[in-house]
Amino acid sequence: MKAINLLPPDLRGTPKGAAPKAAVTPDEPGGIGAFVVLGALAACVIALAAYVLTTNTVKDRQAQLEATTAQAEATRQRVNQLKPYADFQAMAETRIQTVKDLAASRFDWEQALRDISRAVPADVTLTSINGTISGEAGGGSGIRSAIAAPAVELSGCTTGQKQVATLLSRLRNVDGATRVSLGKSHKPAASDSGPSPIAGDEAGSCEGERPPEFAIVIFFERSEVPETVEDITVQAGAGAEPAAGESGTPPAGSVTTPPADPAESDPATPASTPQGGGAQ
Repeated sequence: MKAINLLPPDLRGTPKGAAPKAAVTPDEPGGIGAFVVLGALAACVIALAAYVLTTNTVKDRQAQLEATTAQAEATRQRVNQLKPYADFQAMAETRIQTVKDLAASRFDWEQALRDISRAVPADVTLTSINGTISGEAGGGSGIRSAIAAPAVELSGCTTGQKQVATLLSRLRNVDGATRVSLGKSHKPAASDSGPSPIAGDEAGSCEGERPPEFAIVIFFERSEVPETVEDITVQAGAGAEPAAGESGTPPAGSVTTPPADPAESDPATPASTPQGGGAQ
């Protein structure tokens, strides 16, 4: 029988009579190639994970975009349905503001004429009174057109120049009056015959010999009123747009500007006193 050595190679002794052999180093399994393969596999796994995550993120964002688009479309349709109501509300508020502006900027002709009538002495006869809110509204004299403010023009006659000076002094005390200008104070010449053309008829003519004729302008510069009514209505309605489907007739329940009183439709023409009447 053949003898078998069961010891491992590194524990086996050198056989007798034989030359020693070099120790054989077993090859390492895999070597550096195994690390290269593992690195490549790891890179593939990382790339695949990044691809999957990116794809999932893109799909999620696309879903969010579709949901947002659908919501925006629904909101736009709702806005289009409610737009006529919003336009009508804006139109109503604009008209209300226009009425408020007109009421706030209206000059108090009644109070002004009442104060002037109380300031005019008994010996003064007024033949005309003309009130305007601006110089372009119809003033008859150059003094009136020099200042763009509400003013009252008085024409008449009195018994003497001293009475004209007294009238000017009393008119300066009228509430709200800032300037009283004398346009003229003319005493007819002695050669003139017949009644003075400005004195009117005999019942309302001024007493005395050759009564002077005067023209006075009273300015109320502190009153904040527009030059014309159109200045307010144009500014108030500049940003208003008519409601959808509006054909000139406001819907039921709308707020409309009431028609102005005939006496107030033209602020440049207030009520005037009859010619020849003396203001007491």
